[in-house]
This record gives sequence, structure tokens and C-alpha cells, in this order.
Amino acid sequence: MYKTAALSIFKVDSSAARFSLKAALKSKKYDIIHIHSLYGAIFYIIAIIFWREKRLLARTVFTIHDTFPDFNIKHRLMLIPIMFLFHRLVCCGQASFESVPSFYRWLAGSRLCYIPNGVNIEQINNEVSHISKDSKSPLFTIVVIGRLRKVKAPFDILRALKQIDDENVRIVFLGQGPLFELLMSEIRKLGLSNRVELAGAVSRSKVYEYLVNADVFLTPSRGEGLPVAVLEAMACRCPVILSDIPSHREITSDADFIPLVKLGGIAGFANEIRKFKKMSKQERIIIGEKCRELVEKRFSLTLMLERYKKMYLDVLAEQ
Repeated sequence: MYKTAALSIFKVDSSAARFSLKAALKSKKYDIIHIHSLYGAIFYIIAIIFWREKRLLARTVFTIHDTFPDFNIKHRLMLIPIMFLFHRLVCCGQASFESVPSFYRWLAGSRLCYIPNGVNIEQINNEVSHISKDSKSPLFTIVVIGRLRKVKAPFDILRALKQIDDENVRIVFLGQGPLFELLMSEIRKLGLSNRVELAGAVSRSKVYEYLVNADVFLTPSRGEGLPVAVLEAMACRCPVILSDIPSHREITSDADFIPLVKLGGIAGFANEIRKFKKMSKQERIIIGEKCRELVEKRFSLTLMLERYKKMYLDVLAEQ
């Protein structure tokens, strides 16, 4: 273990996970134990049973970071003991909360609630203040952020781009994932090598640099909890084009300046890209400002932390 001014960090590797967890739990008395990982929560439950320390379940919180349809069978089974045993269960947004099936709601009862994700606007302000926007580039740049996996539907983006006969429209993918090589192959097959960049995993500051200089952020994702990448793009004043899924509808409620495209709607995404391309830079700036205002109003880290603080205090009051 080592400490910072306000944070104790326990180094864990797979060979010593049980002992590291025990050391962390035995080091001092905790008011709240908050777990975000399904595997971490299951391991915690097993450890508590093994050590016969059931009292450590009294102040536990678990956050569900996805909508229920996106969980596979194994993860759904893992959720059963978590929903039954954890003292408070928090969905990362209203869409996530509403996706929980009746059986799991019955297990959790009144212990289930939701607190929408938020982004650190102050940190983003600090990061983007050092970035100079390239306003002279003739290129229309679309940024896509996320792991390259099936649920993110990256191939839909390529096919939408293929429908746009404009060499000045380009796409940058930020992120790694199991589909990286297949995506590379598809880019070559479609003849898009000069219009698509696979930047891979980049630093957070580099992400903000891409977003500040992008003309639009796009995601055709088929499933999300409450996507932080979308919120960060909006906080960077980048207009967004989103797939029509519950979590994106949660973000865009009463926001008619954000288009939602039906799942798999390749032509729809292509049309929305064309619309943004035809806009003047000033029109896109105005939409970007509206995106920023929406995040400040409803999805700031400050607001999220206030809600978690209230929940923590409620949990302590129940003991």
C-alpha cells in the first residue's frame, strides 16, 4: 500500500488479489465500500463469505454501468447475488435504470436507484484552454471514440462514409479493440484509406484536442449505459450525431439540435453528415454551444457528486 494526501492505493495483481483485498479491508474501518466492476463485486462477496465478515456488506454500493440488454448471460447471472446482497444499487442513468427487468427489480427493491454520469467540466476547460483550433483546414472531420467492438458498430460508420462522395470528409477513430484489424481490412476494401484514420488509444488530453478540432462527433452504438464520450464531446462544444437508443434519448430529451439516427441506418448517418457539412462554421459553433449548455445543466461531475454524496449520507443514516 502507498498513500497520497487523501487516497490510499493498494497495488493488486492476479496472483495476490485475495490478500490485497483483505489488506485493504482490514487497514481501517470504511464508511462506504463502492464497487464498479461485476467481477470485483463477485470477488468481494466470495471474500466476505470466506472471511465470515458479513458486516462488511452493510454499507456497500454497486454501480451498474450499462443497460441490461447489453449484458451477456454470464454477466446477468453475476448480477443476481449483487442485486440481492449489496446495500444500494445505482444505475448510471435513467435509461439503464428503466432497462432492469422485473425479477432484478424485485431482488433489489427500494435499494435500486439511478444517478446519471457526469463529466468534469473544470478539467475539460483547463485542457482545452491550451488547445488552438485549426480553423483553416478544408477538411470536414468526424471523430469517433470508443473500443472497437461489435456493439459500437464501427463498420456502419465506414459504410456511411462510403456513401458520401466527398474527399474532404474524413473520420478519425480513437480507441483500440478486437475489431481493429478487421476495420483496417474493411477500410482498404472500401477504398477509404485516405479518408479514415485509426489513431488507436490516445491520452485524455489528446482526445480533447481531437474533439476541439472536430466538426462533429458521431456514434452509431447499439448499446450504452450513459456514454461519457458523448458528454465529453458536447462539453468540448462539438456537435454530435447519435444512434437512436434509450441512453442517447436520455441525453437528447428536449434537444432538437442533436439528430438521432435509427440503428443500422447507414443512409441516415450519411444524410446527417451531409447536413452538418453544408452548415456554415458559425452554425456548427452555435450547435456546439447548445451542446455545452446541456451538459453544464444536466450532466456535470459536480451534479453527479452531489447526488452520490446524498446517497452515501442516506446509506449511513440507515445503519
